[in-house]
Amino acid sequence: MAYLSCQENRHGKTQVYGTIPVSIIATFFSTALGKLMLEKEITISGVLFSFITSFVTGGYLLGILYFELARKNEYYFYYNLGITKARLIIMNYLFHLILMIPVLIIALYAKQI
Repeated sequence: MAYLSCQENRHGKTQVYGTIPVSIIATFFSTALGKLMLEKEITISGVLFSFITSFVTGGYLLGILYFELARKNEYYFYYNLGITKARLIIMNYLFHLILMIPVLIIALYAKQI
């Protein structure tokens, strides 16, 4: 059973459609995170920490999943350049981590204020 399916619409664009289990899981996690956020005082450092966590972990993994499902043929472009899929994913993740260094510095500075 496929939890996500890709279909081309009438304009030739690929769209990703989620099924009920994915929707239920997403609703559960968003509700749990929402309750955690309501119980705490909202601060700049807390918002930055949430952003960093989602950007480096879940957001990145969802991006890989979407790219794998919707734009699978674009891997051939990288393959023709001599870049493997594993190397592409690792280099992209390292780039994400490098982008997070300034945000981490700002978050640490915001915590001290």
